[in-house]
Amino acid sequence: MQILSIRCRIALSLLLTLSLLTVYAGKLHSQSTPTASKETTLSVFGAYSLIFTDREAAKISGVTFGTDLSLYAPGGFIPTLEARVQIAPGSLAYDGQNTYGGGIRIDRPIKRFVPYIDFLVSYGHLSFTNPTTPYKHDNSVVYAGGGGLEYNLSSQWAARADYLFEHWDVGTTSNRISGAFSPQIITFGITYRIPFRPYKPH
Repeated sequence: MQILSIRCRIALSLLLTLSLLTVYAGKLHSQSTPTASKETTLSVFGAYSLIFTDREAAKISGVTFGTDLSLYAPGGFIPTLEARVQIAPGSLAYDGQNTYGGGIRIDRPIKRFVPYIDFLVSYGHLSFTNPTTPYKHDNSVVYAGGGGLEYNLSSQWAARADYLFEHWDVGTTSNRISGAFSPQIITFGITYRIPFRPYKPH
């Protein structure tokens, strides 16, 4: 029931964010021209991540990188398939926290700005740096929801910042982890877009 509640809260927050973006975009429609390309676009990104672990108020740093495949659609909203990897090795005092997964992202370009929301499902791996039990690692399915903003520096380069709320549920108990916890992640990075043109035989 607790996991279901977390999923419901994530889903509701995504729907609320999308609704606000729709209203905001409608108000700006007469003043702004979406920068969406009328073709499929493949992007790669890299970012610095600050993770609020939800364990003893600890924070750890890491890197996030991945790819986005954006599909052109009329109406202003752009559906995107995202693959994302987050690597945070931890420290002598706090556990490492890695995720490998992907999901759906919805973009709404407004001039140079591209606000978006996303929902991701990942494989999560914890490495215990100072375990008090024989277990040195554990894993979990990780559900995450959030959103962010890209600012187009050019037709191919963009600066980006985003926020994710994650939910983990591990089975191992160490001196810092017991059951479910919900980290929050803030990332700052850069995106490079590559126009994706399907192969056409001569």
